[in-house]
Amino acid sequence: MGLFYGYQSLGVFSTQEEADQTNLLDKAGRKFNAGDIHFADLDTNGIIDEQDKTIIGDPHPDYTLGFSNNFSYKGFSLNVLVYYVKGVDAFNYIRSQIESMSGIENQSTAVYNRWITDGQKTGIPRASYGDPMGNNRFSTGG
Repeated sequence: MGLFYGYQSLGVFSTQEEADQTNLLDKAGRKFNAGDIHFADLDTNGIIDEQDKTIIGDPHPDYTLGFSNNFSYKGFSLNVLVYYVKGVDAFNYIRSQIESMSGIENQSTAVYNRWITDGQKTGIPRASYGDPMGNNRFSTGG
């Protein structure tokens, strides 16, 4: 309960030939191209749709640790609280928006490393207004 459920990414298609070899389609019947994210086709039907979603993260910590203490001296007091969490997967919503490249909004400088030309190796997909191939869908990333 409460796990992250989405698409598993296998990277970004570097070339059109690489994309064509997979014969993957989105649910609207469009072929994936160079620069699109290569999503895992878990049900092996050749279509990337809701049936290909899987558990991709766990926001529950493996363990937590807490420590608190009060110090006081001559009318002054200091309260200290230390809290530590280990083993948490986190979703960065802000990053998903400022690196989506699907609209006309400002983007982070990370998008300078996006896919631009055939053969380029990168983890950031091509810029595409409106994101018709769903490169920004909830997934493990590029």
